[in-house]
Parts: sequence; structure tokens; C-alpha cells
Amino acid sequence: MTDETQDLMESFSRLMHSRFFMAAMSMNMRTKRGSDKELGRGRLRLLALLNKEDGLTNAEIAEKLDIRPSSVSAQVTSLVETGMIERRASENDGRVSLIFITDAGKETLAGLHNGNDEMSERAFSVLTEAEQTQLKDMLRRIAANTEDIEMDPEMLRDAFGPFAERFQNMDFTDRREMRKEMHKMHHDLHKGFKGWF
Repeated sequence: MTDETQDLMESFSRLMHSRFFMAAMSMNMRTKRGSDKELGRGRLRLLALLNKEDGLTNAEIAEKLDIRPSSVSAQVTSLVETGMIERRASENDGRVSLIFITDAGKETLAGLHNGNDEMSERAFSVLTEAEQTQLKDMLRRIAANTEDIEMDPEMLRDAFGPFAERFQNMDFTDRREMRKEMHKMHHDLHKGFKGWF
């Protein structure tokens, strides 16, 4: 590596170890995946669906979210109890219940997105809009380039230690599992350090 690329890697490393940046990335991923500690992933996904397509039946929700009808029933009941959604009889067929998001449900979703927006705004506030666009383009190019780089076995062993063999021919699911294991190992090392994740 040249001094310039070494400096770039050091800058990336500092950024990836910043507690604020890690928290911002974690919030972003939770919002994108539809998970939240208070609501849980399933109920948050259901809320997000109703925010886009209000007035669905349980069967329609099950189909759109690709989950079991019994899971939908449990989630709907739970969200009705919290006041985030409500059941209403269909105008066309009074025997059919339609599920609608309430103002409280919309506020909950907005709060999650606002928190995510606030963190990203704070993280990138030192850059102009043009610089943010330029950075986004550069990072996408770097990400695409690193996906195509072949790593020899020795380099993998140096970088990933006990995970090296698994990493060599990993598909997306395996990489996600490895990240979970590495996260758990990291978490176990830093129990009690609240600012980490």
C-alpha cells in the first residue's frame, strides 16, 4: 500500500470505530430492515405496510409480508392493544375486518425515521450537498470494486483468522451469519459498554 491508500484505510478504520457512526449505521439498518427493540421486526414491518397500503385484511397482510396468518393475528392484536392500529368493519361486507394504521402508529414510524434522519444529517453535516453526492458515488464505486477483488487464502487467514475458510466461498447468507458471530464475539468482549451498539 502507498502512504495515500494507507491513510485512506486508517480514515475508514477510525470512522468505522466511531461510536456515533456505528450507532447511526445500526439505526439505519434497523429502519431499513424494519426492526426496532420496542416493536420488534414483525410488528414494525406490519406498521410500515399499513402506512403504505391502509385498510387490508389479515389474509392480505399475511400474503404481502409472506408470514403465517397466525403470526398476523398475534401482531394485529398486539398493535391494536397499543393503539397503533385499529380494526374496522368493511363497508362492502360487515363480516370482514380491515386493519388501519392510527395516528399513533404513524407517529411511531415518523419518530424512527426522524431519529435516523437526524443522525445521518449530523454525521454528514460537514459536507455540502455536492460533496455528499460525490462521496456517495465514490463509496459505491469502492464497494463495487471490493466485491470483485479475489483474495488469496493467506490474505484471508491474516484478515479473518478462524473465519477464513468459511469466508472464502461465502454467499450472502453465510456472510450475514459470520457478521452475527463476529458481532456476538465483539459484544461478549464489551459487555456493559453501552455506547458500542
